[in-house]
Amino acid sequence: MKNRLLATALLAAALALIIAACSRKSLEPPAANAAEPPFNPRAIPVPKESKFDGVQSSFAEFKTLVITDHAEFEKVWAQIYRDQFPHPSLPETDFTKDMVLAVFMGEQPTSGYRIDIIEVTENANSLEVQYVKHKPRPGEPVAQVLTRPFCLAKIEKIDKPVRFMEVTSP
Repeated sequence: MKNRLLATALLAAALALIIAACSRKSLEPPAANAAEPPFNPRAIPVPKESKFDGVQSSFAEFKTLVITDHAEFEKVWAQIYRDQFPHPSLPETDFTKDMVLAVFMGEQPTSGYRIDIIEVTENANSLEVQYVKHKPRPGEPVAQVLTRPFCLAKIEKIDKPVRFMEVTSP
């Protein structure tokens, strides 16, 4: 009886060690695939000719958008120029290859404000869009007119989540 009790205790202890070892193994991160190199962030070109900006949109609030199809682009373009006649022509965009990023600064009290997309970086799991808000310098002459600055940038289409980040003026 004593031997049976000792054998059961040893078996239970061995089973506990096996379970602990298995559960610890499942918590360890999977080994990196040696054949797959780490992803290095890369800058996405945003040439000046692929940017569309201005100071009079109909977007009164700060907003960021990622536009991935023609119908959505038409709708946003019409909304930007809702109060302007005639509307500028919609820029030609092939949404099988491209996408459009947009930042709207919202309503500002005078002229001298603008917003600009300055850099787009592709990371392993996302796109990072850096933009900068410009405002008039102290003492700079400005017109007493409400403005609603915006900037759109056409870039190559990349199917990753997009994160917009405000940065200080370079």
